[in-house]
Amino acid sequence: MKAAKRFCRRFLFVLCLFLFSASSKGRVQAASLNASSLNLLKGQSFSLYLSEEEDTVSFESKNPGIAAVSEDGTVTGVSGGIAKIICDDGSRKYQCTVNVYDPGMVNTNSVMNGIDVSVWQGRVDYERVKAAGIDFVIMRAGYSTNIDTTFTANYENARAAGLLVGAYWYSTAKNMTQLRNEAASCLGVLNDREFDLPVFFDVEDAYQLKKGTAFCSRLIKKFSSAIQADGYDAGWYTATSFVDRVKPAIRNNRGYMVWIAEHGPVNHYEGRYDIWQYSHTGRVDGVNAEVDLNWYFPNR
Repeated sequence: MKAAKRFCRRFLFVLCLFLFSASSKGRVQAASLNASSLNLLKGQSFSLYLSEEEDTVSFESKNPGIAAVSEDGTVTGVSGGIAKIICDDGSRKYQCTVNVYDPGMVNTNSVMNGIDVSVWQGRVDYERVKAAGIDFVIMRAGYSTNIDTTFTANYENARAAGLLVGAYWYSTAKNMTQLRNEAASCLGVLNDREFDLPVFFDVEDAYQLKKGTAFCSRLIKKFSSAIQADGYDAGWYTATSFVDRVKPAIRNNRGYMVWIAEHGPVNHYEGRYDIWQYSHTGRVDGVNAEVDLNWYFPNR
């Protein structure tokens, strides 16, 4: 009796394996859209397609004023905002969310993707970052007169991965003496390292902005002059909401690269700039935290 029960159990087990194997062989893998979300600049295009070829596939934009889509699935950014693209194969609908960004007065014929990092991003795997489509990294060298403890590792690992690198220094200087100390600290941290992009002076401290245009412009000029005297290219960073406080520096110091932050679909800065930090909540493979996302326009 026990032997008969064992035989029945084994028979049922083998039968289940056979049935599962047969059903797996006949199963067709579900199709999927090649992208569920996109970041596009105004005027940029991207081709959507299904992973499995279907006889009849149609594409539709729910927001054609933001992102248009052609019959073959080519999506083109029209204006800043968020659009939904629907792909219909007759039996199922697929959706792609398209974030379109309007950079304003820059030439978008040449565009590079980048991130900026500091101690807040922790250890970064730059090989994965590069594989994710990132071209450059701007890393914090320090703040006030303090070094960013991740700077050396960020620099060495980003360079080893073949990424372009730049640096920035967050200033809290309240007078020119403190500014000179910050510049000296920054140069000590840079330590004659080679950079592909400038060393940026970060102007966003509340005290500095409250002091106004003349003070901020003087800070930028003094810091940048010290950086340039040591053989580095100089630039400065601020947000569009603060830019009126430092605007004369743009006109009077055209040798400085301009890095503008505005987190949203449209850059409202009324002038030419080089880099747009368009998000502070980005996700990039290789970075285990939210990270700032940037576009660099070499031919601005």
